[in-house]
Formats: sequence, C-alpha cells, structure tokens
Amino acid sequence: MKLFLSVLLCISFLCNAQTIAWKNKSDLPAEGRDDAIAFAINGYGYCGTGNTFGWSGSNRFFKYDSEKDTWIEVASFPGVSRQYTNVFVINSKAYLICGALTTNEVTQEVWCYDSKEDIWVQKNNFPAAARCGAYSFTINQHGYFGCGQGVERYSDFWKYDPTDDHWERIADFPDGGRREGISFSCGGFGFAGLGVTTFDDAGHTDEIYKYNPLTNEWTSITPYPGGATSYAKAESFDVFAIVGGGQEGLLNFQSDFYMYDVLEDSWIQLEDYPEGGIRGAASFAIGNTVYFCTGLREDIIKTKSLYSLSVSISVSETKWQQSIRLFPNPSFGQIIITGKDWNTSTTLKIFNTEGKIVYNSIVYQGTINLNYLNSGAYILQLEREDGTVFSKKLHLF
Repeated sequence: MKLFLSVLLCISFLCNAQTIAWKNKSDLPAEGRDDAIAFAINGYGYCGTGNTFGWSGSNRFFKYDSEKDTWIEVASFPGVSRQYTNVFVINSKAYLICGALTTNEVTQEVWCYDSKEDIWVQKNNFPAAARCGAYSFTINQHGYFGCGQGVERYSDFWKYDPTDDHWERIADFPDGGRREGISFSCGGFGFAGLGVTTFDDAGHTDEIYKYNPLTNEWTSITPYPGGATSYAKAESFDVFAIVGGGQEGLLNFQSDFYMYDVLEDSWIQLEDYPEGGIRGAASFAIGNTVYFCTGLREDIIKTKSLYSLSVSISVSETKWQQSIRLFPNPSFGQIIITGKDWNTSTTLKIFNTEGKIVYNSIVYQGTINLNYLNSGAYILQLEREDGTVFSKKLHLF
C-alpha cells in the first residue's frame, strides 16, 4: 500500500527534496522551566506557567512572533501557579484544564485565555476528579480532555462545548489510566498515548490510540517507534505530527524525534533534539513549523531554549498544478475542486490503497459527491488532455 501511494504521488510531479532541520530561535525571556504550557493562536505562539526552581512555579506568559523571532510578555496567569496542566485551543481562545498546583494539590479549575483581549477568565470547573498530566486535543471547535492522575489514575474522557461551558462524557480511553503522555489532533481525529501506566514512574508504554468523533470510538495505531516513553511532546500540522523527547524508565532522557503520517499510519525518524535528552518540554505549531521550548535537560538543567523544526517538500509543478485547490480534506463525502485554465477534457481518477480505480470520469470544477466510497485513504488524480497530472492524498470519513 505505501509503495503504491508513494509512486503514484511522485509520477504527477518531480519531487526534488524533503528537508527537516532544527533551528535555534530566541530563548523564552524568563526563567528556565519544565512542564510548562504552550499553544498557538492566529499565527503566534504562547508559553507560560510550569516549574522553575524546585517546586517553584511561574504565572508569567509570553507571546512569540515567528516572523520577527521575538517574544513579548502578555497577561500573567491569575490563578495559583501550576504544572502538568493541559490545554486546548478553540478559535482565538486557549483553555487551561486541571494541573498540579505549587501548593501540592491537584485542581479541577478551568481557565480561558482570550488572545484578542489579552485577559484570563475562569470557567466552570472540570466535572470529574481533579487531576494532572492528562491528555487534551481539539476537534471541530470542541475540546477533548481525559485520563491523568489524582488520587488514582483515570481513564475517563470528556468533550467540552465552549458555547455553553458544558462538559459531556464520551467513550473512556481503552487502555486503562495513563498520565504524562502525548496527545494531538490531526486529520479530523484525536490521538492520545504513551505515558506512565503505574502510580509511580516505573511503568511506561509505546501504545497510541486514535479517537473518531463520529463513531465515539478509539482504535490503536502503529506503536511509537521510540519505545515506551513518558513526558514526551507532540505537535501536529496538516496530516502529520512530530513526536519526541521524554524519558524511558526513571532517568533515561530521550533525544530522538519522529514524524507520524496520519493517512499512512507510519513513522519516520527525524534529527535528534539539538540539546540532547529532554523531558517536559512545551510546544506549539505555526504553519508547517513546530516549535519546542523549555523542558528539563538530561544534565538536570531547566532550559528556556526555543527550537523550530520545519518540514517542507520541494516539487516542480506547472502553473495549473499549483492552482489546484481540493477541499475539504479530510472530507465526509463531498469535495470541491477548483483550478485555473481548466481543460474540458480533464479526467478525475480516484484509487484505493490497493491501486484499484474507484472513480473515473471527466470532471469540471465544482462539487463531486463521493458518499458511496468507504472511509479511508485514497489517491485523487487529475489528468489533462496534454498529459499533465495532479495527484493528492484524500481521506474520507
């Protein structure tokens, strides 16, 4: 399947190179820390809270401009300082959920940061047990949060609706209680996995699960190639996720990073983290560039460094190929295709993962109904009368 998909994509245009490289950016202009919170809103990164020295915390928050490579300080977090907090972003607002307070307690608090007004507002408490080190992600303007540890390890999962500040319980995480793992959303799905499986830090796992919001079901994906890991970090863009760092066992800090392809359910290894082993880092994504900052290094120094990792594929395309727009992708069954200089003899073919043609017709710009096709990954191929071909991965729910 992977060979067929790769070959079909490459025959439509000349693939020149794929480059993946870490770059050192401006440090966070504050104390080094680990287990902080970071997120991106409207093309800007944000980072704050976390554990600075000993059990000391910080309430300061900072905004990062990737074009200028500069930080500015924004409104400080108004609650008790904390770490092991989770976050999801909905529109221009970030929601911080639960966490471990510097008063040596775990909390049910939920706080909302409005990036337009630069203010914090406390929301209704999370309705289940107080916890820290949980999973969280965003799908279709709803937040998702679950697992973690408080007086025990939890496997419950919840969906948050910001329109009425309401939580609804959904399907439990399928593999028991977890904490200090990784979570992200990508391609219309939520992903959660890795982490600590025992009440202490002794038990770890390499398992990751995918959540389908349409069916309210969890399914396992290809295990993480970095092995059983906790305190790692993940960030996603398009249909890819970058995962890495963390610790294996009690003090074996990890420096390896991997990229996950949602459509192919496959991993490739990337360059190691520039500062060596790192755990408890914070991360955000702007476009196809992910940023990892702060964290506890293997020399037990709490860093304030910021590094970016950009993923790009250089291709030679015609102006017609460059003009093609296909959306939505992923899709629930209907897609829209547009482009310049459209040829009236343009043929659309859609291939399944076995290479079988499941759609073959002359098409015009506009809406195409594919509701009869099963959910899964496909390759869409447009061919003009002059032989010019455009190919793209398509995912149907």
